[in-house]
Amino acid sequence: MSKAKFRVRELGVGSIIDKDDIKACVEALKKSESLSWGASVPQFEKAFAEYCGVKHAIAVTSCTAALEIATRVLRLREGDEVIGTPQTFVATYAPLNARRVRVRFGDIDPETLTIDPNTVGDKMSPRTKAIYVMHYGGNAVDMDPILEIAEKHGLAVIEDAAHALGAVYKGRKVGSIGDFTCFSLQSLKNMTTLGEGGFLTTNRDDLAEMARPLKAYGILGVRKPNDKKTIGPYVAPEPPISDHSAGSWDYDFDRIDDWGIHARMNEVQAAMGLVQLKKLDRMNGIRAEVAKRYDEGLSRIPGVRLWKIPEWNRCSYHLYPCFIDSKKIKVNMFDLIHLLEGEKGVQIIQRYFPVHLTHYMRYYGHKPGECPVCEHVWFNEQLNLPVCPRMLFDEVDYAVQSIADVLERLRK
Repeated sequence: MSKAKFRVRELGVGSIIDKDDIKACVEALKKSESLSWGASVPQFEKAFAEYCGVKHAIAVTSCTAALEIATRVLRLREGDEVIGTPQTFVATYAPLNARRVRVRFGDIDPETLTIDPNTVGDKMSPRTKAIYVMHYGGNAVDMDPILEIAEKHGLAVIEDAAHALGAVYKGRKVGSIGDFTCFSLQSLKNMTTLGEGGFLTTNRDDLAEMARPLKAYGILGVRKPNDKKTIGPYVAPEPPISDHSAGSWDYDFDRIDDWGIHARMNEVQAAMGLVQLKKLDRMNGIRAEVAKRYDEGLSRIPGVRLWKIPEWNRCSYHLYPCFIDSKKIKVNMFDLIHLLEGEKGVQIIQRYFPVHLTHYMRYYGHKPGECPVCEHVWFNEQLNLPVCPRMLFDEVDYAVQSIADVLERLRK
């Protein structure tokens, strides 16, 4: 079924874009001497840090770039291990897989879909260097026990917060909790910067100092000063000239650990981001109202279980999952999805296929049965419904009624 025929569908932009966004982009194009660097990116970084309540916010081109930089700062490499969640997108582990860092999977809480801290401890080994968590759908992970485990074992905590901009855990904004937090500003996310973008946040000065240069070809390593400012027979020009020497006159390396990437956000993206950030809470509030409407309707359908948002969380509702209670209703989830899409016109995009069962993770030795809770929930219960700040209540009501109708049909 084509998107045009869906009565309820996922829109290609997950935020509200209006004249203020357009105006900001046009003004940035007109006033910026360079579109690659200027005043807008530092302003956006400052505003983003203040919003998250964190000391450092580094603007980059994507959440994947943020994860890549975090992986390099931590010097993760072949032979190291991390503990992670199976309910996430390929990007969470792409930088790790590229370096042949082994991922040992915890399992998920079947009600929240975030990593269950009780499944983390027995995955520990002498090679474990970090815990990677993912705030699924904008529902924050129970971070306190994760942080306790990390502190006990001397591990870093990396948060994939691609879904969770604006989410709050026990009064703390996501982005201000772990060692590194990685955000996405891609088109589908709760706010965007021209369709792509991301942030890396941290409260640690040492991590920020290493991370910031890595978004523009920086080098991690041990340096020693070159007091003479010479390279063999060549003497540094005085006064200095623009020569792309990148500090070559000033120091030598005793050791190089890693190289940076090219991941600079541009001025137009940042200008739009400043506008989007100002209305993020309003857009998240609309998502919460859509979710509440779903909750009210779905709670009246026998055999449907709602997504659990712990009382200490403020969810950003990037996604809206619900569950068909497999203890009460025996249905084939693929049949249910095909009927919802094919006959009712309700688009279903199931996020995410258990990552440990993907072909690339199977290549690294992962197998069925490794994460039994995640597998049971995804194959037998989980259903992801469209949610967006531009969604109408009539669309929500239609989706709910469609689920009721299809379940009644499948029961018979």
